[in-house]
Amino acid sequence: MTYEERLDGYYDRLKSRNLGPLWNSIGSIMTQEPKPRVIPYLWKWDEVKKFVMESGNL
Repeated sequence: MTYEERLDGYYDRLKSRNLGPLWNSIGSIMTQEPKPRVIPYLWKWDEVKKFVMESGNL
């Protein structure tokens, strides 16, 4: 499996849990004026930890 395929699969798994990598969206988040478009959501560390650890390996 290529690196791109692994990364795409990782992004798909993140999206299925309403997560996403900050490095892909930082440009749209850091605006000169606030432009809130967020919906509150609670993530449990037990569910998120595996994605955090996997990101370090990718």
